[in-house]
Amino acid sequence: MDSKISADPLLGAPGIFYPEGKGNIRQLPFKALLIEAEFYIGQAFVTYRFQYKNTTKKNISAMFALPTEGSVAHFQAVFQDGRMVDTAIVANDDFESLKKSSKKGDESLGRLAEPIPDLFRAPIQNIKKGDTIDVTVQVLEELEFQPDLRYHLNLRTRFPPGIQDGAISIQFRIHTGR
Repeated sequence: MDSKISADPLLGAPGIFYPEGKGNIRQLPFKALLIEAEFYIGQAFVTYRFQYKNTTKKNISAMFALPTEGSVAHFQAVFQDGRMVDTAIVANDDFESLKKSSKKGDESLGRLAEPIPDLFRAPIQNIKKGDTIDVTVQVLEELEFQPDLRYHLNLRTRFPPGIQDGAISIQFRIHTGR
């Protein structure tokens, strides 16, 4: 079951968010999440692979949001019927289109379209009831060097209760330059 969001969920973890009713934002639960990170000196190439299912009782238009300070290199959402969203840059026109497709008077999508630093967003239109959506996002992260002689990578995976409906798998590959 999807989860009602409180406070500011957009900065805690990636997810598919959609408006519901009078200013409410809900997040679809995911069935699986695989995070793969390839480390190079001072950088990491991080790939997130989600599998979502529209568990609502209706078709929805939504926004995928990923909090990151890195550069999104690729975003892809593949629907079970073969439709696909594939982009790395989201234009303001896409946000306007998504706003127009929501119910009149429903202002909840406005929060998703506000300029928020370090938040990648991509609109996903017409997710049919019961649809499965596979989302892949690739991000190039600059790693911060800490005085303890280590590089640190922060993966934001603080999901609200009820969103994680499956396992999270994390894999790391380290390249030493040899």
